Amino acid sequence: MITTFTPPLQLDPNDFTFVDKFGHNPDVDTGTIPEDIWDGGGVYPWPTAAAATNIQSSDGNDTAAGTGARTVWIQGLDTNLALIAETATLNGVGAVALANQYYRVFRARVVTAGSGGVNAGDITITQGGTTIAQISTGNGQTLMAIYTVPASINSLAVSHAKLTSYYVEMGRQLNATAEVQLLQRENIADAAWNVKVDHHVNSNGTSQIQRKFDIPLLVSAGTDLRWTCTEVSANNTDISAGFGVTII
Repeated sequence: MITTFTPPLQLDPNDFTFVDKFGHNPDVDTGTIPEDIWDGGGVYPWPTAAAATNIQSSDGNDTAAGTGARTVWIQGLDTNLALIAETATLNGVGAVALANQYYRVFRARVVTAGSGGVNAGDITITQGGTTIAQISTGNGQTLMAIYTVPASINSLAVSHAKLTSYYVEMGRQLNATAEVQLLQRENIADAAWNVKVDHHVNSNGTSQIQRKFDIPLLVSAGTDLRWTCTEVSANNTDISAGFGVTII
């Protein structure tokens, strides 16, 4: 049974009953694989514990009274895997400490902006100098095919989730092929990454693959999910990927 949760202010109930994760990596190179499908490029640096978290921009116009992004909404998990969120006011290139300590950050979006309408620079969310989420210049939100299933939402326990669909596609600007995998890691000690989906895409042929599961795959609370590119035939390959998760 799918339960509809009543969220606090600024939280979309669709984030809880159905989660649509979509990511983009515009520059996968032959010498840097594997690379995960997210704004920061390279392999995603999964935090191992909740920690103090900062947000800042690469452009001084992303500030409280600037022409770029002014406030950003951040969503993730705390140390108990409970879903948490907050809205932070930017200070340009100066780091702003977030109120929460995050174990995961898997979504952020610009809420308010000046006359430019979007973020003027790359907005990074960091822990100890390591970027764990990024809103690339002009995007207005993160594009990261990275997710961890919450253990609770608004104090209500999550028993598990269902992986219902996915897609992967390659940009056609290059003559290239790539192997991409959807990986899963359970929330247990010393857990290993397991391949749930493996596809080869070709910019001249099967450049896009979409699938809806007739019988959704069950995913337990606390499980990590990510799209990654394991092989690519040309530099500067552009790959997008995502998946749908229904929270139970």
